[in-house]
Amino acid sequence: MGGLDARYLISPAGLNRAQWFASLTTISTPHHGSPLADVITGSATLGLSDLLCLVELPEETLAAIVESLSKSAPALVPLSVFAPQAILDTLKDAEGYCARLLGTPPDAFRELTTAFTSGFNTRYPSLEGVPLLCYAGNSSPDRTMCRALFASWAYMRCKTGDNDGVVPYSSSIWGGSVRAVPADDFEEVGWGSLFDGPLPREHFPIGGLYEDIDLWQRGLPASP
Repeated sequence: MGGLDARYLISPAGLNRAQWFASLTTISTPHHGSPLADVITGSATLGLSDLLCLVELPEETLAAIVESLSKSAPALVPLSVFAPQAILDTLKDAEGYCARLLGTPPDAFRELTTAFTSGFNTRYPSLEGVPLLCYAGNSSPDRTMCRALFASWAYMRCKTGDNDGVVPYSSSIWGGSVRAVPADDFEEVGWGSLFDGPLPREHFPIGGLYEDIDLWQRGLPASP
């Protein structure tokens, strides 16, 4: 959401403070909203038809999910959690779950919906020449994705394709400069291991991402 805040600060229609910025880097900012926010706020309804694409998932993705869940304590993560109905049941409490997990007031999600960001993009399109680089996350359960994001990833995989468990890859792009990050939304900010539970797993090396950001910023022309 910080990326949207920064765009509002920069835009002449917002606070018109482009002079404060040498550059802008966004990391999985939902520039075009997130279907997960639509579900959380109730602006989208859920049905089994929203999960039809699960039958087309690559074999290695399904194998990783089953292997991961089968190693978990049954009381914590039952193997049935990846069944379509179980995903729907999980997402129905997405508002409460995300509020508890992230400490985010539910009202904040309304500004991350696809409808809100559509209007936002119309009102605040300009970056007044501020250099922008977008990083877009793209993970999956057969990579290093946190188990807590399996259900939301599956839902958005069917709705929008590649995503990081919270934000669609396509929504993370504003303008033409984008770099893909093979990480989930938690890993992108160094939170991945906080959600491992009793079974730690390998996570995306976050240091490399921020080194890349630093190199990009250092390579920009000096401000006049």
